[in-house]
Amino acid sequence: MKNLAPFEHIYQTENGHLVSPDTGEHTLNCPTSLRTVVSSASGSMLPHVMQNGLTCVPSPAVIITKAIIRCITEGQRVFVRPVMDGLRKVVPALVVAPVGLSVGTFINSAYEPAGAIWKSAKGSRIGLFFMPDRAGQVNKALFDYIAVINPDIFIPFFNECWASGMDDNPLSLLNTLLLSPNSASEWIKWPDKNNSPKWSSSAREWYACDLMVVGGNSIKAAVTGIENSQLGETIFIIQVTADKSKHEFQLVRSMGSTLLLDNTGNAVSPGFRSFDSIRQACINAVRSYAKYNKPIQSGGNCA
Repeated sequence: MKNLAPFEHIYQTENGHLVSPDTGEHTLNCPTSLRTVVSSASGSMLPHVMQNGLTCVPSPAVIITKAIIRCITEGQRVFVRPVMDGLRKVVPALVVAPVGLSVGTFINSAYEPAGAIWKSAKGSRIGLFFMPDRAGQVNKALFDYIAVINPDIFIPFFNECWASGMDDNPLSLLNTLLLSPNSASEWIKWPDKNNSPKWSSSAREWYACDLMVVGGNSIKAAVTGIENSQLGETIFIIQVTADKSKHEFQLVRSMGSTLLLDNTGNAVSPGFRSFDSIRQACINAVRSYAKYNKPIQSGGNCA
């Protein structure tokens, strides 16, 4: 029968790494109490006491948090559900800290590890927390990006996968689930786009360009917003009406070229239907918008 207490098979070495099973190569500690422990013949942690003299019960929350911190420290891509605006991805479906960055441990009110905190190479302050209630214990003003993994969802999910025999190694299974799509994780804060140069105009204020294309169909392009990319480039959000249907495109000036992107931020292929006409209509709409609206605040003018 499969062991029903998988967290009793996960240990912490003297250098802070989680291991499972016991290989006999390290002095093993309990990840929860940090006391030195030994394993039974079945590989489970033998009962031991904490500093207060009470018998220690390995904490899944503490062990999972330490696994999250280790994944981030090693440059693994921990999954977080993306933030979508329609079909456009606003915040990506993962959180990662490049190897070499300093990753700290967030300690909760019970003095237990409850998350990983670090600063990205671009200076953004990021926190990934293993706690419910949308990280209610976290001072959100201290972070630019905040993601949470809800223990009330993740732990039952882990237990279900363990019972199903998905993996015989609890630590391996834990890492796999952290890196894979799941419903327990979500972004709860990201940079407020209202603080970046972005404006939207009502329909009567749009300055669109109508361009006749092959077959007599007209293409109408209108700038509906402006925002900055992470590289400091100005991105123009453009609504294009063609053949009585509406589509959203993006236009950005990057490395000397004007790029036409779809609503997910991917480059549109020159083989796309009416590519040249749509691109030119978007460029003309940007020129009109720049002429009659607020000044563009970066060197990304597509004119």
